[in-house]
Amino acid sequence: MNEKIEELEGKFRYADQLIADNELEEAKALLFSLIEEEPRFGKAYNHIGWIYETKEKRYREAEELYKQAMEFTPDYPAPYINYLYLLNTELRGEEAEAHIQKAKNVVGINKISLWTEWAYMLEYTGRFEESIEKYKEIIPMQNNLEKLEQLKTDIERVRKKADMLKL
Repeated sequence: MNEKIEELEGKFRYADQLIADNELEEAKALLFSLIEEEPRFGKAYNHIGWIYETKEKRYREAEELYKQAMEFTPDYPAPYINYLYLLNTELRGEEAEAHIQKAKNVVGINKISLWTEWAYMLEYTGRFEESIEKYKEIIPMQNNLEKLEQLKTDIERVRKKADMLKL
């Protein structure tokens, strides 16, 4: 890794820590300075997008930043998941489904998170049997007992919705 990239990555790690410490204004300033220094530094776009979406409720701006992050750093998994969260939050199923098809091929993407969001998208679009099957695909991947219980709850919820629609 060359010296310039190492310097950018070091600043980025510091910005990540600032976010973890809830020093959001300082983090944003540092992330914007990274973009000014290297306009194609996709990780910075993702992190600003995350702040905009989750802390400031600036959804359209967050969406554009996630798209830029994926364009500039296509091998960085975080914006793929973050953008999917945003699409699912807004119940934009058709767009979410198209995005999932791209995201599932990103090396290093968190498959459990992706499959969970995929199952949720299938659920809110009324494809209950597919949703249940997708939730079941997560079971062998999951090694956390609480999250396994959550999967059981998710499957029961989807079954209940399907039954209720038969009334």
